[in-house]
Parts: sequence; structure tokens; C-alpha cells
Amino acid sequence: MNDKLLIAYYKGELSDKEAQQVTEWIEAEEGNQRYYQRLCRLFEMSYWIEDKPELIKASLYSESKILPWKRYIISFMKIAAIFMLGFVIHLFLSRQNTIQDELQHQIHVPTGQHVDLVLADGSKVSLNSGSTLTFPSKFIGQTRLVQLDGEGFFEVKSDKKHPFIVSTSKYQIKAVGTSFNVYDYQNSSRFETALLSGKVEVATNSPKLSTIFLTPNQCATLCQGVLKVKPIENTNNYLWRKGILYFNEPLSAVFDKLQEYYEFKFKIRNASLIKKSIFCTGKFRASDGLEHIIKVLKETNHFDYQIDYENKEIIIL
Repeated sequence: MNDKLLIAYYKGELSDKEAQQVTEWIEAEEGNQRYYQRLCRLFEMSYWIEDKPELIKASLYSESKILPWKRYIISFMKIAAIFMLGFVIHLFLSRQNTIQDELQHQIHVPTGQHVDLVLADGSKVSLNSGSTLTFPSKFIGQTRLVQLDGEGFFEVKSDKKHPFIVSTSKYQIKAVGTSFNVYDYQNSSRFETALLSGKVEVATNSPKLSTIFLTPNQCATLCQGVLKVKPIENTNNYLWRKGILYFNEPLSAVFDKLQEYYEFKFKIRNASLIKKSIFCTGKFRASDGLEHIIKVLKETNHFDYQIDYENKEIIIL
């Protein structure tokens, strides 16, 4: 895979088709995931050079005034500096095992995509569109802590001595060997943790710590500021990790989900459409794109629409 293409993917500059190709390449092998993560770290480290062009200009200006016989000395010093830099980088890499507890990685999923990765302990994570996960190179200490902003599905490697903790803006979810889904975007009031297998504890981040325990096929949902436990209504809601969008709700709620997933704002000008309380059930491949989904919804629910790509808006007529 071309490095320039991977960096453009990281920066969110690819078309939907190109982004899908890169996503498939990353998900194909664990080695591809590691390579992409290392490349992103190197790209981030390069920012300090790009952000200081005035230093480069000053260096070029001063060099033009240097006498010719001194250039040999300066050239030698540059070579020595490059050699020393290489030595320092080598030393840094060779000591990674001792500082990995301080080294945190962050991965952000582009709009309309999902990403799968494997953590250092063997736990598997799927991240939904627009989600961000912060995690260490190696888990050190009594717990395995990661931070999530968005939606993630976790298949935790069993280790009773080192609980796995997902920290979000609202809660902390503690597990040992478990599979569960967490939804908590910082810009959303919604929160949900759904347990498919194992056992988890959901604790608030407030000083007055309260904890809720979930058993398989239960979910904890935030309702009017109160965390409530109820049965999981439909596990199809978590098919997003396989690239499938599932709907089983009113049309207005479908528009809300699409707005969140693709970051297109929906403007409903057809008031009668909402008053009808149309209920929608169906599955779509996320890779087919937003316009395909809207076309299908149009045919089944009888409405017109306009897409404003410049302002990222969809007007329902």
C-alpha cells in the first residue's frame, strides 16, 4: 500500500472509494494494522518540522553569508549531526520496551468507515465511524485502560488479574473476558453499554461512584440522566462492525443515524412524512454509500430529496 495514500487516509482526504480500499487493506492483516499505526506516529512526529518554516528560512539565509572555506566544516558538522540523530533514534527505538507505559497511540476512524484492530494483550476492538480510541503500546500495571470517544465493540482477552477498562466521557466499563459494545460520543447525550457475553461493571465518573453490573444480553442505557438496565432488543444493532447498517425504528430516527454516521445534516421539509410515523426496518452495506441508502428509502417511503454536497446537507422534500 502506498504511504502517501495511507497518510491521506489518516488526514481524511480520500474519496469514499479510496477510503474503502485502504480500510480493507488495514483490516486484511494484523501486520498491515501495525504498519499503518507506525506510519501515523511518524507522520505526527514530522509536524514539528513543518510547523516551523521560519527556522528553515533563517538557516538558509545565514548559510549564504558563510565563507567558502568554512562550508567544509559546516558540512562535516551536518553529517555528524545526522549521524547523531540516527543514533538517538536508534537508542529511542531500542528502549521502547522500557517506556511503552508512557507511549500512547490514538486512532481515529474516518466518516462512513469502521476499523478493526488488535491491542497488545490480544483483545480485539472494532471502531465505528467518527470514533477515536486512545491505547498504550503495552499494558503495564494492575489494569488495562483504554479511552473511547464514539462507538466500539470489544472482545476482551481473559485476564482476571488485570481487568480491562474502557473509559468514556461519562462512564467506565470494567471487564475481564467479555464481548460488549459501548456507545458514547462526547458530543452526544446518548450512552449505552450492551453485553453479549461475560460480565461487566459500569461505573460513573462522578465523585459519588455508583456501579451497575450487567449479565449477557443486557444493556445499560442513559435515560433522562439515569442509567437503566434492560434486555438487549436486537443484536443486529451491532452489525456495524461487519460493515452493515441496521434500522428498526421510525424514519426520523433513521435520518438521525445516517446523519451521525456520514456527517451529513438532514433537513426535513416534508412535515407530513414525520407525522405519518413511518417505521423502517432494513439492512444496508455501509460501503454502498449514503446516496444509495437514501434512494432506497425514497422508493419505499415515497419522498423526494436534494443533496447539497458543498454544505453536506440532505433536504427531504
